[in-house]
Amino acid sequence: LYSYPILLNNSIVHKILTPCIINCLNSPLFIQLSTEFLRQNITSDKINIRSIFLLFTCIDYCTKSTKITSTLQLLPSINKILHIWCEIPQNSDDDISLLIVRLITFINQLVLVNKEAIIRENLCASLLPHFEILCQTPNLIDDIASLLITICSTKNGKRHLRHLGFVQHILYETKRCVQLWHPLALLITQHDLYQTSLFKRLIHLLIQRTINIFQSLATTSNDTSFDSTSPS
Repeated sequence: LYSYPILLNNSIVHKILTPCIINCLNSPLFIQLSTEFLRQNITSDKINIRSIFLLFTCIDYCTKSTKITSTLQLLPSINKILHIWCEIPQNSDDDISLLIVRLITFINQLVLVNKEAIIRENLCASLLPHFEILCQTPNLIDDIASLLITICSTKNGKRHLRHLGFVQHILYETKRCVQLWHPLALLITQHDLYQTSLFKRLIHLLIQRTINIFQSLATTSNDTSFDSTSPS
C-alpha cells in the first residue's frame, strides 16, 4: 500500500500520515505486538492480522519514506525490540523473524541519516548474539555489510564496532559471506595482526579467497576458450 509513489511523494500524505504512523510505532502497543510476534514466530502460532499490519506495513512505510529523518525517534523502541529478540533462544537452522529482517533494513536506512544516533543506541550490539544466523539469511547480509561499512566511515564508528568485538565475528563469517571482506578490511588494524590466532585465521581466509579467485578465472577461461587452429 505505502509503496505507491502517490503516497511516498505526496507532501499532504506525509504531513498527515507520517506523524500518525510514527506515533503508532512509538506507542507501548508496538513493543507489545513485537514481543508477541517474535515469540509466536518461534512457536509457529497463528499471528494476528493486526500485528502484521502494524509491524510490517508501518515499518515498510518508514523504510521507504523520503522523510526518514523524523523516524529517528523510533530508535529507542527498535532497541527494546532487538533486546527482546536477543533473549529468545535461536537454533542455527531457525529462520530469522521477518520482523527482525525489516528492522535491520530500516536501521540500514537510518544510519545514512545519522550514524551517531545508531552508535548511541548501541543497535549493532544486538546483531552479535545471533550474528551467524543473520549472515546466513538471504537478502540480509548485504544490509548488514552496508550498515557496518557506513558506521566504519567515522573513527568513532570504527572504534565502537571494534569495542563490541566485531572483528572476531566478521572474521569467522567471512569464509561464507564475501560481502564481509569490505567491513573486515576497514575494521582490522596492525595490532590485530600480532594476535596469533587471528593472524592465522586471516591468512587461511586469504589463501582460500585466492584459490577461489583462480578457480573462478580458470572456469571462465575454459568457458570462453576456442580452437586456436580454427580460422579467425
